[in-house]
Amino acid sequence: MVKSRKKVGILFSYSEGWIGGSYYFINLVHALNKLSDDQKPHVIIVSESEAALDIIKQTGYPYLSYLNSKFKYNIVERIINKLGKTLLKKQFIKKTFPNDAMDVLFGYFEQLFQFEKIRKIFWIPDLQDKHYPEYLGHDIAASRKIQHEKLAYSTSEVLFSSNDAKQDFENFYPGLFCKTYVVQFAVTLPPYNNIPFNDVALKFNITRPYYFSPNQFWSHKNHLVVIKAIELLKQKGINVTVIFTGNEQTGGGIYAKQLKDYVIKANLQNNCLFLGFIDRNEQLVLMQNAKAVIQPSLFEGWSTVVEDAKCMGKYLIVSDLKVHHEQLNKNVSFFSSANYTELALVLEGFINTEIEVERENYENNLVTFANNFLAAVNHI
Repeated sequence: MVKSRKKVGILFSYSEGWIGGSYYFINLVHALNKLSDDQKPHVIIVSESEAALDIIKQTGYPYLSYLNSKFKYNIVERIINKLGKTLLKKQFIKKTFPNDAMDVLFGYFEQLFQFEKIRKIFWIPDLQDKHYPEYLGHDIAASRKIQHEKLAYSTSEVLFSSNDAKQDFENFYPGLFCKTYVVQFAVTLPPYNNIPFNDVALKFNITRPYYFSPNQFWSHKNHLVVIKAIELLKQKGINVTVIFTGNEQTGGGIYAKQLKDYVIKANLQNNCLFLGFIDRNEQLVLMQNAKAVIQPSLFEGWSTVVEDAKCMGKYLIVSDLKVHHEQLNKNVSFFSSANYTELALVLEGFINTEIEVERENYENNLVTFANNFLAAVNHI
């Protein structure tokens, strides 16, 4: 008798505002493709738009289906719920998936609370709300505190992307009794090698050598430490070029504008190139041809930028975070995230030298990612 496949729902939507989160779920399905056929679960993409399924289909995963996450209420049900909320602040009629729709639903923790009577695994990539609430907004940070407490002191299941995040959670919510998992993710890159570097260089007016720093333009991504390091080197007569990519309209575009204003004031326009949110394959071509990748963030969960660079065998220059040490044990230089002088010294040390990289079998990381996720799914 053929064993029925586990039905795993993944709550997914594509967002350029948090591109790392979108890539996470795409990479998860890619990793599941590394499992033997009899282990592969049936993956149900749960979303308000069937376009989400089309994105996941590009992974080539063989067992996919779609389920609309937006429940429809008829006019009578809507009236009852409106009266309930007005009079008693309570929704009387709540719809959810049938018990047999899936064995488990996995997704970002804030989005899963609406689904009842179904087993859920809540993904918490990090606890930025505790360390840098000002970058999220205090209303969001307060909301997350309530949700995290609800998870911590319940029978919920919570999946973290790093041991650092799990330890953080345990420190902030001592005595928790939720079930926890750590599943460090790995990436699968699209076939970017068919794009000639010269075409991308011509399009963006790029000359070698350069360093590459791809990050969304949130304040905690700490681009300024890189710019100040470049400024210090230029004062010493050393010209270094760094290319920045990412959505510059993040947070209303204020932070990106502040960075560009600083660059103009310091006369670094030829040293700091801002390309905005560019095509994913072009981004990877630029990463592949960079001298090294710089990840200067003040805070991370498990960095997609770092994993992208590891996957293609690039050297990394990263801020001295616990999670970066957990993520990297070779091909890396660390610097204090607040110390641009230290970063400048690292960059100066690579002037006129070829950076050597020790190759690793990244395929093993993908298999581990898939197996550890499956272990969480199968853990009852």
